[in-house]
Parts: sequence; structure tokens; C-alpha cells
Amino acid sequence: MTIDEMLRSDEGLKEKVIRDSKKLAHPKWKAFFDSVFLLGALLLVAKLILLGLNHFVGTNIVIPNGLPKILSNFLPLTLMIIGGIGSDQLKDKYID
Repeated sequence: MTIDEMLRSDEGLKEKVIRDSKKLAHPKWKAFFDSVFLLGALLLVAKLILLGLNHFVGTNIVIPNGLPKILSNFLPLTLMIIGGIGSDQLKDKYID
């Protein structure tokens, strides 16, 4: 009995093989977008911790002056959005 004969006779097995092959299609890109999202989340948490320390503990930790405010404020959010959209697009295309 060949693999083709097995797949033709078992519809459930056929669907499982198709789903599993789609999951393996682009794992590197999925990992990349997940990493971009996590980097954005970590930067956001770090910024919130710094703001909390400055406000509640009275520390005076500042973001370097050479770094534009727009970059420090919106980079984490931008990374999270790019990572989330990219990961979701790959999930929709290759897993569902």
C-alpha cells in the first residue's frame, strides 16, 4: 500500500497532513515576527518601569538626549504592531 492510497482512503489523515505541512511552511518568518513583537513589548515594559521608578521612587533616570523622543515613544508600539500583523498574516496564510 502506498502513501497515496492511504491518503485517498482516510480523509482525516489527509487533512492532518495538509495542516501539518502548512505549519512548517515558514517557521523562520513566524519566529522573526514573534521576536519583533517581543522586542517591542520588552522595550515598552522597560520604558514603563523607568517612568514608574522616576515617578514613584524619585530616581532621575533619563533616556539619552541624542535619541529622538518620537523614537523612544513610538518604537516599541511600532515593533509590536509590525510583529503582530506579520505573525497574524503568516498564521492566516499557512496555518488556517
